[in-house]
Amino acid sequence: MIRHLALARMFVHVLFVTEARAWLSPGASAFAFTTVARDPVSDRQVSMKSTVPDKYVWAPLMSPDVLKPNTVVSGVAFNQEVAIVVDRNGALYACANKAPPAGQPLTFSRPTKNGTIKDPVCGTEFDLQSGKVLPGTWLSSFLPGKLLKLFLQTPEDLPVFPVRIKNGKVEVFINANAYKQYDDQYWKGILDAQGKADGGYY
Repeated sequence: MIRHLALARMFVHVLFVTEARAWLSPGASAFAFTTVARDPVSDRQVSMKSTVPDKYVWAPLMSPDVLKPNTVVSGVAFNQEVAIVVDRNGALYACANKAPPAGQPLTFSRPTKNGTIKDPVCGTEFDLQSGKVLPGTWLSSFLPGKLLKLFLQTPEDLPVFPVRIKNGKVEVFINANAYKQYDDQYWKGILDAQGKADGGYY
């Protein structure tokens, strides 16, 4: 499965459509933004067996000055790349910037009028409030979507996060330890790079 996913990502990167860049609209405009309420408990985070506990915090991501209607911009908080989606009515959403399963950046996409966003390469459409895949859209593009679907038939939801504007910053409510939890899964042996990095075996 891991090999299939790695091949899928390589294949999608090779076939990535350069015209997606044209979807990024230039310029900024003044606009009244509204946040969409979400239940933090239901937001999908890294869920693995780890000795590192969850630590949910409001993390500043960017200035609201960069936001404009009908666009997607991204920022990084605690080693996690987060996309801020602004629909045409000014509603704010936050989600992982890499769309499952191949990790294509959603900054090359556009929110729809129905509160969803579509992977511009694979064709999958995600609900921006729940992160759920819309029925019938999983890997729905002719190429590479349908080809990848031969190997990856089970839909994978998009992680979403609560978002707000406070103290002149766009903030997202995320698990600050998610990256550490992911990293914690790897064995630290005597020849392991992690052991050398933290001095644990010297």
